[in-house]
Amino acid sequence: MTVEKSLSFWINKEDTIALEEGIEIKEMWVAMGPQHPSTHGILQLLVKLDGELIIDMKPVIGYLHRSMERIAESLTYVQGIHITDRQDYISAMNMNLPICLAVDELLGIVPSRKAQALRTLAVELNRIASHLLWYGLIALDAGAVTPFLWAFELRECVLSIFEKLVGARLTLHYIRPSGVAYDIADSTLNDVRDFLVTLRRKLPDLHGILTENPIFISRMEGIGFIPLDLALSYGASGPVLRAAGVRWDLRRTEPYLLYDELDFDVPVETASDNMARYLIRMKEIEESIKILEQVVKILDDPFVRSQPHIDIRIGWKVNVPAGQVYIKTEAPRGEYGVFVVSDGFDKPYRVKYRSGAFSNLSLLPEISRGQLIQDMIVTLGTLDIVLGEIDR
Repeated sequence: MTVEKSLSFWINKEDTIALEEGIEIKEMWVAMGPQHPSTHGILQLLVKLDGELIIDMKPVIGYLHRSMERIAESLTYVQGIHITDRQDYISAMNMNLPICLAVDELLGIVPSRKAQALRTLAVELNRIASHLLWYGLIALDAGAVTPFLWAFELRECVLSIFEKLVGARLTLHYIRPSGVAYDIADSTLNDVRDFLVTLRRKLPDLHGILTENPIFISRMEGIGFIPLDLALSYGASGPVLRAAGVRWDLRRTEPYLLYDELDFDVPVETASDNMARYLIRMKEIEESIKILEQVVKILDDPFVRSQPHIDIRIGWKVNVPAGQVYIKTEAPRGEYGVFVVSDGFDKPYRVKYRSGAFSNLSLLPEISRGQLIQDMIVTLGTLDIVLGEIDR
């Protein structure tokens, strides 16, 4: 069988390039995924290649679609929280939060300071765990194994804290309307303190093995450039947008929980390439450490510790006054929002989720054209997508 016949399934006649030497090179469509280790989930990439150069690309999503919005509309508000756990399962706390903030607003509830502190503690710990996992995976994408093992060792500390706090490690269902499901024990709070000390001590090692590695730098700098106007037109958010020079972080621009009284910076880079997105997330880990250190001090206050962690009047079934609200928060992958319409009963009339990862993934075909296929893998990694959040 000739090479042309063996590739005929992928090749269109118009994709034939005639060279001066008389040799014909075929442009071909290659299907990467949906079962492929480099696509970060159940994602298929249809890539048109000229040798190793990407000519065009078509992401195919939907393999993880589970009708989550429709399911949420058939459950009570509290029952529906566990649905959000299964969206961005790497950062479940950040998925729990918006729907609970929406119910709080519709009910007119102002959670106690202790509840707000515990919510802030939970989402920032989860942000660190998410970024540590990403650090390890981007190292694998670039061909390094050791940073992956180091990152997982540190992430395991966070998951152990969650196990003591909630009883689960990934799908947590911890944040609830009016507060959180469980109070925090003194021993668990001490574990948080110890982890912050350990992480702050280990960060220079993480930078040393990867950030300063010349091979890693060569795979990151100047590759995967996203023009600012393109990022804005696609609705990019989170580290992807901040790496393009926009100081937009909902924790600062539209504060919620305790963020308006906490001291932290919003990291910004201007290169808008793979390396800039890497540096943003590494700096965000440092800022989350600062936030958590302040939250721990708030929880050390005896007056705060004496407050309830949840309003016991809010059970698993509560009629929410008719109305509608849109709540958006700063999740690890960008702006995550939920639009809730209540008709006055115990179940939402309409629930609509907004995924930051979907907007960021939409940029991939635009920025991959002209790249080598091996560079596209790293670029996809720097967008930090989770298909559970995208497909829902």
